[in-house]
Amino acid sequence: AVWSAAAGRLLDRAGARWGTLCIVTGLALGCTLLATVGHLSLWLFGVGLVIVRGAGQGSMVLAGRYVINQWFVKSKGTAQAVAMVGLSLALSGVAPSVATGIALSAGWRAVYATAAGLLVAVAAPAVFCFTKDRPEA
Repeated sequence: AVWSAAAGRLLDRAGARWGTLCIVTGLALGCTLLATVGHLSLWLFGVGLVIVRGAGQGSMVLAGRYVINQWFVKSKGTAQAVAMVGLSLALSGVAPSVATGIALSAGWRAVYATAAGLLVAVAAPAVFCFTKDRPEA
């Protein structure tokens, strides 16, 4: 809840594009921390998990809803429903299968390294290119 409140304030102040980029960057940093944490760094592992949990579920879902609410006026409910179905399918089918395959072949740290790489190489550029603070402008 603390992460969501902070993310909401960030999105209101910085706008959809820059706020979401900050959230994606935070999530990528958390994934990078988890990918590189050593065996004796239990506290760093905990910090990484808190960042990934807060920036991931706590903030990325909020950022998506924030953007949808700005882009869709008449069909907000339908847009939210489509987004939630897509999120559910991705989180229940695609992501676990891919993560399991990576973990079995390269280890659990590789899962977080791959996630960080995808966030930096795919998500951040997509947010920058396709997200507008005010789509009607």
